Amino acid sequence: MLSMMRSIGRRSLPIVIALATLATAACGGDGDDSTTGPGPSTSEATVTVVNHAPTGTVLFLRYRPCGASGWSGDLLGSSILGSGEQHSWDVAPGCYDVRVTPGETGLDYLYFNGVQVGAGEAKTLEITGFPAE
Repeated sequence: MLSMMRSIGRRSLPIVIALATLATAACGGDGDDSTTGPGPSTSEATVTVVNHAPTGTVLFLRYRPCGASGWSGDLLGSSILGSGEQHSWDVAPGCYDVRVTPGETGLDYLYFNGVQVGAGEAKTLEITGFPAE
């Protein structure tokens, strides 16, 4: 019985070593702890909305991930975005819809749908005019 256990142990040793090597490699443990610097950011991208409309203000500015049903809270807070002004915010890389609510009565929302931003990327959305009354 003892000789059979030794035989099984010797035959399975290469398998155990191979599994241990794979597990270490999968965890990044190749024995080299040096780094080559920071990689691309996976958690930051910037979106900027600029109001280039000659007349009109932005009362509310909201966004959501593409395909989502609810909108974020108002990014402007108690401020408005007048002509020539801009507002920026950070998001995770991905796809977003942006909704602008004009301050003028009778005007509909202005949408920027399917805005793609990558890690470390800055995306600028320009308002050149508001929808007709």
